[in-house]
Amino acid sequence: MGTQQMISSLKFNRQQRSERKRLHELDLSTTNGGYGEFEDHTQMDLLAFAEFQKEQFAKLKKKRKKKIRFAIFICILTLLVVMAFLMIWNQTDFEIWSAPFFTE
Repeated sequence: MGTQQMISSLKFNRQQRSERKRLHELDLSTTNGGYGEFEDHTQMDLLAFAEFQKEQFAKLKKKRKKKIRFAIFICILTLLVVMAFLMIWNQTDFEIWSAPFFTE
């Protein structure tokens, strides 16, 4: 009786597998979301679009310059901290600290 049940479950699984749709076969674009498709009904003339592009390029250029300035500032600050650490390390006399009672 156990063998017959196993065979029938395998047949059922095979049948279900053949009826199942693959993920690429599903039409996922018809989902019912909260937002609909974006439709742009406004038309921009050529001069306005060129002006808009100039503004966008200027903003990108400004952002890029700001990032570069920030990176240079961080590099200089890091260099100064490392140099200060090395100068302090060089001037510190560690033999005093290794004395048994910190006396000279």
